[in-house]
Amino acid sequence: MALEVRRGLRAAGVPEHELDAHVLCLDSKGLLLTDRPGLDGHKRAIAADPSRVAGWSSSGEGRFGLLDVVREFKPTVLIGASGRPSSFTQEIVAMMLEGCERPIIMPISNPTSLAEARPDDVIRWTRGVAVVGTGSPFPSVEYGGLLHHIGQGNNALVFPGLGLGAAAVDATWMPDSAFAAAAQALFEYTAPSIRPGAPIFPPLRRLREVSRRVAVAVGQTLVNEGAAPPLTPQQVEDRVAGAVWEPDYLPYRVGEEDAAG
Repeated sequence: MALEVRRGLRAAGVPEHELDAHVLCLDSKGLLLTDRPGLDGHKRAIAADPSRVAGWSSSGEGRFGLLDVVREFKPTVLIGASGRPSSFTQEIVAMMLEGCERPIIMPISNPTSLAEARPDDVIRWTRGVAVVGTGSPFPSVEYGGLLHHIGQGNNALVFPGLGLGAAAVDATWMPDSAFAAAAQALFEYTAPSIRPGAPIFPPLRRLREVSRRVAVAVGQTLVNEGAAPPLTPQQVEDRVAGAVWEPDYLPYRVGEEDAAG
């Protein structure tokens, strides 16, 4: 996930040497830094240079926990994929609010019992200003006369479209850019509906429409990347449309045997 966020920032024009200034990652032992002994491959790829924390104060043993990072780094987005329930405490959320007037807080671990925080707590701790998305289904939260609908970042919003787009254009491999295209398509589908209290993900009842949008974006990206045969944008759309199953049944007619029975 962290690598995909960095790819997105890179695609948006953020220079490589500035990525550490935008994305920091922690595990159960604290902030990931490249000088930590025993870092394995994937953690080393997302670890920050120790110079990034020069002058920071630590809560203990020279390690930087989540509260330390929020206090010193002043993030605007907090994503939880740790599977550690209640790790986004009120103190951490309040500290984040001090450095960001409208923080985005996403406790996406699932099932519900493993979420890093409950949406109703986050909304209350931030006096209703936080943007909240989760990985599990949660009920809406009412605060200050406004109903906050909690969007669920279910992988079903992306994966069916990924497979449909790849199959429709006869792709032979899946580059990272296909996943980025799927995320962008989901964002573009959702963004026009964003309003105070609105969920940041579309509801699952719109899954067919979302999947079709994602599939077209993925299919076109695969063509552009050379991972699929050359096709025009219209051909990509037509192929996706032709591959979508429609529940269209012939009308049932009662026969003589059915009537006699």
